Amino acid sequence: MLALGGDPRSERNLWPEPRHVAVADGTQGGATAKDSYESWLYDQVCHDHTIALVDAQRALATDWYAAWTAARPRGGNVHD
Repeated sequence: MLALGGDPRSERNLWPEPRHVAVADGTQGGATAKDSYESWLYDQVCHDHTIALVDAQRALATDWYAAWTAARPRGGNVHD
């Protein structure tokens, strides 16, 4: 996410992502889910101060899906 320090010139930030992807359990895991997670991380870092910037960046740069599923309540999303 550029708002969390991503480089807008980096090719790592400029690739197409499918909007809607359902994983085996039916959970949506495409770009729509990632955008929601990025917005939640931004709020946690910049407004609520509950997550360090470096931790949010690491979550997005490594396995965002695993970090997202760990952060969200069972059966919900990170905004609930």
